[in-house]
Amino acid sequence: LYRGRLKQALIKVAYPIEDLVGFLPGDPLDFSLLTKTKQGKDFSIRPYQKDAINSFVNSGDGSRSGIVVLPSGAGKTVVGMGVMEQIRENTLIITTGTVAVRQWIRELVDKSSLDPSSIGEYTGDSKEILPVTVSTYQVLTYSPRRKQSTDDGMKDMPIEENLQLTEVDATEKYPHLDVFRARNWGIIIYDEVHLLPAPV
Repeated sequence: LYRGRLKQALIKVAYPIEDLVGFLPGDPLDFSLLTKTKQGKDFSIRPYQKDAINSFVNSGDGSRSGIVVLPSGAGKTVVGMGVMEQIRENTLIITTGTVAVRQWIRELVDKSSLDPSSIGEYTGDSKEILPVTVSTYQVLTYSPRRKQSTDDGMKDMPIEENLQLTEVDATEKYPHLDVFRARNWGIIIYDEVHLLPAPV
């Protein structure tokens, strides 16, 4: 039984739980932020960004998890990179689209010690899984079985009630979910998390 399924089952019987289980460390990542970007500009983390990074990394319950909420343009990508610098483990970053994927990659290449060859793009165009991998919600939740061909075009397949997915079924229905198991990720960053597809 998966932890997520147990939590969903408990919510259905009006018994929500707070999940305080810690996480295993990921594979190490040699990562540091630069004081000068590769374009030659001065770079530093702002005080409020440092506060967000420290708050996330030192959450108190040992889980190294949380949600960073900052206004548009406040530098949440920089905060994410600051968390990566503190934790220094393989990182999966999931974004809203290919434009955001490539923006993350540009920022990582410009402002960190990462070699571009250690950053993978996992999108409809490319399927690289490297120590730092940047993907999209759409690719990871893609299901070739979600649509079926008919004489009048495409139509949604019926959704099964009380669907119980086994590991094999899940991989067959959502082949790109294997990205979550492809490496020993120490951090998973959900960019624009409010857009994360969820059944709740």
